[in-house]
Amino acid sequence: MHQRFRAVIVSAAALSVAAASLVFASGPATSYTGTPPWTADGYDTSAKGTLSFYDASGNQITSGSDINYIADYVMASSAPRANATKATFSVANPDHANVIPSTWAFSDAKSNYRFTTATNVPTTISSTGFPFSKLTEFPYGFNVYDVATGNTFDTSSDSYTNTIELRMKDSGIPGQVVDDGSKYWRAVVEYNRPCDQNTCPPVYDGLQPGEWRQLFPVPPVKVESTVTAPTMALSSAPGTPVTSPAAHGTSVQLSVTVGSGDTSSPAGSVEFFDSGIDLGAGTFTSGTGVATFTFVPDDGNHSFTAQFTPTDGATYNGSSSSATTLHVNQAAPARTLSPSVTGTAKVGVALTCARGTWTGTGLTYRYKWFLGASAVAFRDSGITALTTDSSGTLPASYATKSVKCTVYATNDGGTSSFSPVAKVVAVGSAPTIKAPSTTNRPKITGVLKVTKVLTAKSGTWSPTATYTYTYVWKRYKAGKAGATVTVSTRSTYKAVAADKGKYLFVTVTAKRTGYANGVATSLPVKIA
Repeated sequence: MHQRFRAVIVSAAALSVAAASLVFASGPATSYTGTPPWTADGYDTSAKGTLSFYDASGNQITSGSDINYIADYVMASSAPRANATKATFSVANPDHANVIPSTWAFSDAKSNYRFTTATNVPTTISSTGFPFSKLTEFPYGFNVYDVATGNTFDTSSDSYTNTIELRMKDSGIPGQVVDDGSKYWRAVVEYNRPCDQNTCPPVYDGLQPGEWRQLFPVPPVKVESTVTAPTMALSSAPGTPVTSPAAHGTSVQLSVTVGSGDTSSPAGSVEFFDSGIDLGAGTFTSGTGVATFTFVPDDGNHSFTAQFTPTDGATYNGSSSSATTLHVNQAAPARTLSPSVTGTAKVGVALTCARGTWTGTGLTYRYKWFLGASAVAFRDSGITALTTDSSGTLPASYATKSVKCTVYATNDGGTSSFSPVAKVVAVGSAPTIKAPSTTNRPKITGVLKVTKVLTAKSGTWSPTATYTYTYVWKRYKAGKAGATVTVSTRSTYKAVAADKGKYLFVTVTAKRTGYANGVATSLPVKIA
């Protein structure tokens, strides 16, 4: 019979029925539901209702390591009689000697004790309007432990072993005798005596010595509260979701909705976290079940969660939300050292656009080059919008023109730019005769006689490039180099009678677009 009794208790707990609204079946003991057979409503017509136990914080107590624990506060399932200011508390054992075990034996119970119903009751409990009593308010030094353990437990039937019933009856107006048929509120407790000096009882029905549990009314099963994943919205417009990535400095409202398996919105508090770091408690409204937390998150990656802690820990379990991630972009880069153009602005020389330094992480840089008002790419490769080239050799077509660059620094928060001062491109350096100049300089070839055609060789120039050449032939007498006569501007010259006995030399000018001219003169030759 005892095993069947326990199984039914578990079944009733699974139904999550609140103590104040239990409905009990009548009939034989084998068909009872939710309450022990000796206290079923069908048998115990004097039962007015049930009792529940609470601690000073308002949390319901259904078990403990000492039966004294249940003596903090007791609450009846319905209001007392009008003007009742006293209550009687008693402890009884089940009387299984009856054919129908619906009565309790009071012969072993201690005397009834009176106490005020509102002594030291927490505000959160007394505000319900139900009669509350602190069961330690016994006269003569007795308390629940003394009264309960003073009973002789019935061990003749397994169903009644270690079982006691706590009863409370309101006593009406002081000085008046009011009797409503001895109706009372009750609760059934299973209790395993603690060890005494000589013996220590074995574990009984899962209870260690000194432990107790409430059997009736069946303790309510905790309703699992749920916290939905936080949804972010701009604090200035809570209905507008914030998408990832969010802009730097965005004010974000984290919002969670607390619900429960019985569709209620339990009271409690909600703490918000970012990657495990406590952000603080949100503003929680239990009526709507909505908690909010508004702040400006730092740049970078975030993983937001919420933790709900119920006020009524006996009815609701706390729970955590799933994580919602958000990436907050950085602010757009800001210059800490301005970009500049370095190098000599001259054809054939490398010019570099130094990017400077910028705030932010994960920066990338691109460059836009301008020749006059047009965006260009180095190496004369045509127009381009942006390039990763920060330097290049200035081509001949840039000579005498204005060149500048713009640096674009980009991070996940945006792009910033800066343009250094433009530079005018000078012509490139003039070529020179390749060393050794004695063998590579221009020279005159051919038969050195009158009427013969002579040829001017342009020489070998550095750097190697494509040049165009011009020639100037001159004649002078030995010892009179300053008295020269230009005789030709072609690469060939036919010696005439006036050249006889005189010296000829040729000056070669090497020309290349965008560069200064190179000039070199041959050694003189004597015409016979």
